[in-house]
Amino acid sequence: MLALLVFRFVLWASVFYAVKNLIQLTPLLSKTKLTQISFSTRELSGIKIPALLIYHIIRSILRRIGIGSKLNIIEESDGSFKLKNGDITLYMPFKITNQDIQQYVKCISSNTKTNNNLTEEMIFKNSNHLQLLLSSLTEPTLLLLLSKINCQIDPIGSVNVRNKFELFNFYKIQQLLLSSSLSQNFNEINNIEFQTIAKLNENVKKVKRGWEFNIIIKLIENNLNLNLKSKLIFKQSFTFLTFYKHFIPLPSIPLIKSDRIKEDFKDIGNFKINIDEPIKWSKLSKDYNPIHTFNLAAKLLGFKSKIAHGNHIVVKAIHEVSKNLTSESVSDKNEKRWMEIEFKRPVPVPSTLELKMYKQNADEERTNLEIWVKGKVATTVTCNI
Repeated sequence: MLALLVFRFVLWASVFYAVKNLIQLTPLLSKTKLTQISFSTRELSGIKIPALLIYHIIRSILRRIGIGSKLNIIEESDGSFKLKNGDITLYMPFKITNQDIQQYVKCISSNTKTNNNLTEEMIFKNSNHLQLLLSSLTEPTLLLLLSKINCQIDPIGSVNVRNKFELFNFYKIQQLLLSSSLSQNFNEINNIEFQTIAKLNENVKKVKRGWEFNIIIKLIENNLNLNLKSKLIFKQSFTFLTFYKHFIPLPSIPLIKSDRIKEDFKDIGNFKINIDEPIKWSKLSKDYNPIHTFNLAAKLLGFKSKIAHGNHIVVKAIHEVSKNLTSESVSDKNEKRWMEIEFKRPVPVPSTLELKMYKQNADEERTNLEIWVKGKVATTVTCNI
């Protein structure tokens, strides 16, 4: 009898917890332009993940049979394109915990040759790792924006082709992280509150394979003790390609010869991405897109196997070349850090990737990195170090 009562209590408690978490997602069903999410970026977990995954799969299927929100792109008088009624913004609190840093380290350490005593302090002191860490931890804001009922972009039918990161006042963020024990939440340190904002840019670019959209994500700082304006500390731009067959062919773009001299290349080495690694990055970024986690789903969408997360590949590559890329090479006066990533082709899992690096100009504080898979460039990275 007691066992039955305990079972019923656990069952009802589980149901109550599940319903409570699902109710937190209901703002996504509103067609408002501005949406405020009550839970933090790190609380996109548990039942919310499979619920959103099922939701996106159903929406994607309905779109393919002509039901649901469709792309409504209009051409302006100047020949540019805009997404009609595409102006949507989503806000949510931002948190970072010690477990997040540990998970990031796990994503790096697998099958790398330079994981000797990798510490949290090493992550914080490297501006490239800090940008990629903040990108992964703010990605839930992007995923929830794409989940809005009035968002016209189909995340399952789109691919991420380009990312750009900007880290403002690197040393301040670094010192804040290093001075904390990370035993508490980042957004509670020194009475500072952090919030992420995701906004869909209405401007659309027509390209050969379809339409390109930009989603801007900002991480802002609010001081709870002082009546100050919010400060922008990190900004990233995600560019997505939605495949579409244009009836009028685009004019061909003449090839521009690169100024890069082949001799400037430096072969850094190689690293592997194993079959079980995408799920580790999914746990960190909350990106459980089935093309990264299930072979069958990836094949149904035209890939030969499941593919790696683009930023995960870059994280592992940056770590591999850490001896050649040092943040100290940038002038202390230049507190802004940036990184641009272009994904040229998907990386199947498992794969062995090659790394090549070169300096574009001896007078410029920028480094160019190429990640190769099966003899072709898969990803290019440019950063100011």
